[in-house]
Amino acid sequence: MGRSIELSRVTRELTEGRGVLLEGAAGVGKSRLLQEVAGWLDPGGFTVKHVYATEAMSTIPLGALAEFLPSQAQHDAVGARELNLVLDGLVRRLSGVHNVVLAIDDIQLLDATSADLVLRATRAGYVLVLAARRTPGRAPDSVAELWKRDLVTRIPVPALDRSQTEHLLARALGGQVERRTGNRLWQLTEGNVLTLRELVDGLRQAGEVSQVGGLWRWSGDTRLHIDAFRMIEDRVRGLPDNLRTVVELVALAEPIDYGMLVGLVEKAEDDEKCAVTLAEDQKLIQVDRGRHRWDVRLDHPLFGEVVRGMPHVGRHLGSLADYVERTGMRRRDDELHVAVWRMKSKTASDPHLLVRAGRTAYARFDLSLAGELGKAAMAAGGGFDAIELRASILGFTGKPQQAVELLNSAESALEIDEQRTRWSVARGMIEFGMLSDPTAAERLWRDAEASSGPGAALLRAISVCQLAWRGDFPAAYQRLVEGAGTAGSWTGGYLFAEGHRLLLAAYHGGGELLLDELHDFESRVPDHLPEFPYLRAVATLARWSVTATTGSLLLRGNGSGSTDDFPLFEAQEGLAEAMRLRLAGRFESAHAATLEALALAEKGGRTLLSALLAEQAQCAALLGRYTEAAHLLKEADRRHAQTMTLMYPWIELARAQVAASAEDFGTVESTLGRLVGRLHDDGFHGLEIHALLALLRYGLVRPADVERLRQLESTVDGRLPVLVRRHAEALLVLDQTALRASADSYATLGLRLYAAETAAQAFRLPRPKKATGVGALAGYLADLLSELDHPWVPAPRIPIPKLSNQQWKVAGLAAKGQSDREISKNLYLEKRTTENHLYEVYKKLNIPGRAELAGLIELYELLRARQDEC
Repeated sequence: MGRSIELSRVTRELTEGRGVLLEGAAGVGKSRLLQEVAGWLDPGGFTVKHVYATEAMSTIPLGALAEFLPSQAQHDAVGARELNLVLDGLVRRLSGVHNVVLAIDDIQLLDATSADLVLRATRAGYVLVLAARRTPGRAPDSVAELWKRDLVTRIPVPALDRSQTEHLLARALGGQVERRTGNRLWQLTEGNVLTLRELVDGLRQAGEVSQVGGLWRWSGDTRLHIDAFRMIEDRVRGLPDNLRTVVELVALAEPIDYGMLVGLVEKAEDDEKCAVTLAEDQKLIQVDRGRHRWDVRLDHPLFGEVVRGMPHVGRHLGSLADYVERTGMRRRDDELHVAVWRMKSKTASDPHLLVRAGRTAYARFDLSLAGELGKAAMAAGGGFDAIELRASILGFTGKPQQAVELLNSAESALEIDEQRTRWSVARGMIEFGMLSDPTAAERLWRDAEASSGPGAALLRAISVCQLAWRGDFPAAYQRLVEGAGTAGSWTGGYLFAEGHRLLLAAYHGGGELLLDELHDFESRVPDHLPEFPYLRAVATLARWSVTATTGSLLLRGNGSGSTDDFPLFEAQEGLAEAMRLRLAGRFESAHAATLEALALAEKGGRTLLSALLAEQAQCAALLGRYTEAAHLLKEADRRHAQTMTLMYPWIELARAQVAASAEDFGTVESTLGRLVGRLHDDGFHGLEIHALLALLRYGLVRPADVERLRQLESTVDGRLPVLVRRHAEALLVLDQTALRASADSYATLGLRLYAAETAAQAFRLPRPKKATGVGALAGYLADLLSELDHPWVPAPRIPIPKLSNQQWKVAGLAAKGQSDREISKNLYLEKRTTENHLYEVYKKLNIPGRAELAGLIELYELLRARQDEC
């Protein structure tokens, strides 16, 4: 249930002879964790006895422990005899068992007599307590004594975080959950396990969750007959009118200013304040009393979700908008809120307000809201501004043809150069990026030539970037470097071109020097998103390209906020995250990331589809799913568009990985040979290093490749060129020590996959008879390998020695430090037999003795276990 850390800690404490008290709010999963721990404890070492405390039994002496009284002794009076009988029942253990564990759920509900008896048994060392306690709340004195006397370790059980919630959802639903669905359910339930379980059960019964493209999705409809929702609805309907008004207003506008809320409640002034205060007292709302302002929210996110779906709540929307317009829009989001309230209450009369709000929503990548506002603005007579907004949203949410038709319908009404520039930009971006039309670049250039205003430079900038994407690399890069893409007064357009310059500079080998330029570029992007929302996608591509080519893949994004509603951007983020996870050795997580990104790419116009399919093929190959990998690679080739030519290096690297995983090294060599030549011709020296590294990873390096790496090291800045060159030199001369050092360097960069592969190369090198140091290397490889998902390509090529079952047992105990005498005793062997077994083990492993055994046995046991699982 996503509690592996807590589970491990509790088990360790009990094993070491200390009791444990699990503390947390109602519904966070304390009882479930307690049951799991009790089930995990070794029956040979622990006798677990369950105690269930309840409110009903909390006033009855020995109520919770009555089951431990012999049946003939159960009567109303509780004296010393009864206490001793219960104590005897508590501490009685099975023969050979060392510890009695009392598993007590809701220990705070124990009656005083039972609590005293538990404390007495614990202090005497008869039992270990494993208990769950609900917080906040006062604990009985005897329960509090357990931690005051240091008899238990208190372990907090917090609500589930986002990743734990997604993990639990995947287990409950039997498959990967769409990130947006996971986020929404986590926010609604605040990570409360009980609420989450009830909500998911209700959604499944109502048919509101379904599997699409391998991912579980929620439609988002909360008007469901779920017990928790019905309880909230009934509670709200039963409130007095003034309290219900408070709850409805907060649900529509949270976080709402305290003064605004007071001003909106339609009663006399004293009653208004009383209603808000009373709502807080009844735990309907929470007031955050900050130094400069007070914000009001509903007590739980589910309240808002339910209340907003109730009929007649919308009657307050017009009043909310009137109040803010009357008192002045002082907060940053006031204009957006007012526009939404006007739109939903059908009182919007200013199309320009709707357009401005729509652009704000677009800049924040809330495309569904931006689309609604754009549609409302068109209906209100917003003219070209509304059409441009609506068309842009349609284009980037899977309806590009409809978007182009809408733009074409507005062409004849264009009045000024600025409108024509924006029209050309919107159409060109949608045609090229969403409809995969490579000729859009020429049309943009022609539009620029026909323009006499400042927008001409912007159109040229976008056209040049599109030339790069479709494969006209030299011309595009030259123009970007020379500043041909400078967009004059359109600062967002200049940054659009600058992001692409960084991308191509990374390909060309700008190396780690680009990291500072990338940071400067990203710092300027947020200010220009309202005028040029496409910049978010460009910034992601620039970061991905710079960090990927320099081997700095663990550099994450700059915290630009949630963009769950922008499929194109989320697909780009998914591609970058999948590559990061794959190189960190987390192949399953990387595969899942590509699964969701592919669904988003399909929805967002199929941009990057081929690159995502190729990345998923790599993950499948590394997981040993060779048929799936080959199919995905064929699909990547089929879906590849000319407008995505810039991604060819990554697709070809994936092709080599798929072939290598299937041990088709002829295809690997030919694929990478062609790729190295093409990258050299295109001047992509930064990526040429990656192609040579791939040859190196698969053991296909040649002296000429080492010489080429030396040349590249002098032109490409950063640590990766030096590291790859040293790795190649070490492999060429079969230098085990240098290979181990290269593995360390890859691990330092976070490239765990490359580190494990390099350590495996060092381990597989021929070694002299009875060489020393091999055990340490084997242990190091085992540590790296244990961090990777499996199967893993080099693992099958590490031969496992053919030892008998008895030899494996003897070697395993010897590796743990047991003497020959101890091994013989544990395995019921003669000492001479043990010695003979060890002699054969040393001989087969080609080691001088016991000192090398621990690391080798750790590695071989790991490989054997994974071989069995496969």
